[in-house]
Amino acid sequence: MAMTSFLIFIVAAQIQALRGTRRYGYLQALGLVSVISLWAASTPLMGNLMLTCLEGYSKPLLSCPENCDTIVVLAGSILPKVPGEPLEQLGDSSLRRCLEAARLYKQNSRLTIIVSGGRESGSSHAVTLAQLMATFLAECGVKVVDIVQETESTNTLENSTETARLLEASGTDHIVLVTDAAHMRRAARCFERRGIRVTLASCNYQGAWPPESWRWIVPSPSGLLKTQYACHELLGAIWYWFIDSPQSMPDHAIATQ
Repeated sequence: MAMTSFLIFIVAAQIQALRGTRRYGYLQALGLVSVISLWAASTPLMGNLMLTCLEGYSKPLLSCPENCDTIVVLAGSILPKVPGEPLEQLGDSSLRRCLEAARLYKQNSRLTIIVSGGRESGSSHAVTLAQLMATFLAECGVKVVDIVQETESTNTLENSTETARLLEASGTDHIVLVTDAAHMRRAARCFERRGIRVTLASCNYQGAWPPESWRWIVPSPSGLLKTQYACHELLGAIWYWFIDSPQSMPDHAIATQ
């Protein structure tokens, strides 16, 4: 409610300023539009709508296809080291992706799992995300010999590049890709551009639709976080579209359900 009250106060002040003077009317009008945009972006309505659109690209995977023997799990978030803990901890997105990979693995233990993720740029983390994910997967029952660590990448584009090198060395060109549903379109395209066939295994769905109540138009921190996440994925996809030039992608390198 504090955010809502603040936005109401700012809107009221802008309207009053517009009524009181016209000298700087265009600047005040710009300020009013900015505040209204912030209001909209902070509502659960906007965040859930954007995430639902992104997550509609793929559906959850029930089981791995018979002709695929490799799961690739992309790293997500990592939490700072807290007092009393020997190492950093995996964030929610990384944990959910690992749990999805473990679920698929338990259906067919002949699978190999590649965990992809190094240290965040400029971070001082003691271990890589791939190391933390490998440890967690082992605790979930995945055999250590079936886990391969890719520890050099720091973003999605590097995930695909570094993992493609490992796949080429093993002669594999078909993977099950595990990542957040909202992140899947951008991630899958990076792998496809490297000639890798991708079966989508989306998880961590966060969008909800249709609206549950009138409170969806009330600004909230969680609403703003969802909008921010959706915008990050949209801008990331656009950026990769320009900087990631196609590389001899075979005709069969398409996403399958």
